[in-house]
Amino acid sequence: MQILLIGFFVGMILFPINFASADKANEIVDTLNKFIDTLTITINVNPVSQENREKCGLRSILLYTSSTLLIEPPGLCPNGEPSSVATKVTKEEVSRVITLLAETNFLEQAKKYYSERTPTASKTSAPPANAMDILDKKSDVNLKAQLGGYIIQLNMFDQNWYTYYENSFEWTKESKEFFLKIESSLEGEARKQISALFKKIE
Repeated sequence: MQILLIGFFVGMILFPINFASADKANEIVDTLNKFIDTLTITINVNPVSQENREKCGLRSILLYTSSTLLIEPPGLCPNGEPSSVATKVTKEEVSRVITLLAETNFLEQAKKYYSERTPTASKTSAPPANAMDILDKKSDVNLKAQLGGYIIQLNMFDQNWYTYYENSFEWTKESKEFFLKIESSLEGEARKQISALFKKIE
């Protein structure tokens, strides 16, 4: 799958276009689509209002395609409101989200991590190339979203390794428009839950 060299205007502002990285983006897109059966997309939000940040509420959504993936029960606040939700989506929906991320240069600029999927992973094969052990992840990696915004993480796996791509968005006019584009690319329950998550940011 090839992506446009020049993304839509919102994408250019979120992550300025670097033409030299187009091949890298295409390679990542191809890999994500190759492992789309294992792919999950997590969106975590931080409300803009400090008052709302201090309250417990919906903060995370997990999108997944696999029918056999083991999903943890949703987190709950003391009042019973979910703090996280998980929704099964189609491969077509996930592919649309991947395309949106590619058009913003998100994929090239995302932090890439790995972790072992099996105890013998390191004895069987090398970890994913150009990735950092997730145990070495710096605590300040997502500062852009600390005072309002959202973090997107893509996670896929093969026989031995998990691979993660992660980046954050400060809450701006452009990132708000991009969030709405993601919402529009989804259908049914997933769109409904993303819409509920969107309302928690402002």
